[in-house]
Amino acid sequence: MRLSKESIRHGSQASHELLETLRNEAGALGLSCMGVADARCLPDAHQLEAWLERGYHAGMEYMGRLRAMRLNPEYFFPGTQSILCVAVNYYVSDHEVDAAPSAADQTRPKVAHYARGCDYHNVLRSKLHLLLQRIQAVVPGIRGRVAVDTAPVLERYWAAQAGLGWIGRNGLLIVPSVGSWVFLGEVFLDVPLPPGRPIPNRCGSCDRCLNACPTEALTRTHGLDAGRCIAYWTVEHKGAFPPEAPPISPWLFGCDACQEVCPWNRSAPETTEPAFEPVWTNGPQSLGDWRRVDEREFDQYLAQTAMERAGFEGLTRNLCRLTDEHTRAS
Repeated sequence: MRLSKESIRHGSQASHELLETLRNEAGALGLSCMGVADARCLPDAHQLEAWLERGYHAGMEYMGRLRAMRLNPEYFFPGTQSILCVAVNYYVSDHEVDAAPSAADQTRPKVAHYARGCDYHNVLRSKLHLLLQRIQAVVPGIRGRVAVDTAPVLERYWAAQAGLGWIGRNGLLIVPSVGSWVFLGEVFLDVPLPPGRPIPNRCGSCDRCLNACPTEALTRTHGLDAGRCIAYWTVEHKGAFPPEAPPISPWLFGCDACQEVCPWNRSAPETTEPAFEPVWTNGPQSLGDWRRVDEREFDQYLAQTAMERAGFEGLTRNLCRLTDEHTRAS
């Protein structure tokens, strides 16, 4: 099928045909769901500003930069009219993690699900570039830009606007058929496409994620306080842990506490994407195992994953912290 850019801009039938084609292409690429957000439905700037003013971004100074780009896609990709939003399931059950710990070491450091497989930035970015290429094959002359996580884009907001799910009390996008175990990505396009309809928040009165957060980083009204979040300290923080850093045990990298208790994740399907299967299937389990991991093994296995964000130095720092916490507790 071939469509002209002008027919997309001026004809609803052509734009609906393109959207249906894109849904098929997204499915073929292994993306769990896809929707379109109207780029004119801008987010509320006051929410971002208030969050930053409270200092909830902790040491992530980059969150305060490029505000205009985060709040208006026109600054990220001039000419944006539609934002193609996708979600891909990354959940893999804990068969390996749930194995019985050794008698010599009853501690078991935990790694967040998203960091066990290949780095999702590379996997999802590749899929989105392929999707953009297929869009351009169908509609010659169409322009677009891909974004995955590290770009200054409010991806959860746009995914919610596209109707993929809603932003839950844990601050994550919850997709009805998958739960919150999803990676998000976007393709910014310079043509209008039929937008999806936002899904009403379905968290109701449930506050299990708030109660499960070990450091009370989740607030009921103001969002996530990164300065209290284990994931921030084990992933984003650079250098030694200061006195105000919270305990991180049992998390070595990231934290899934709020996701593990979410009712929408009870029946989460396992991912069909091979790249998200654990890259180190027979890797370390106990704290003692992890302390024996050297830099060569990190480069061989873990540098392929999102754990590269912290690097071997960050992993070593986290392990020292876990060891200290275990020693004090025993």
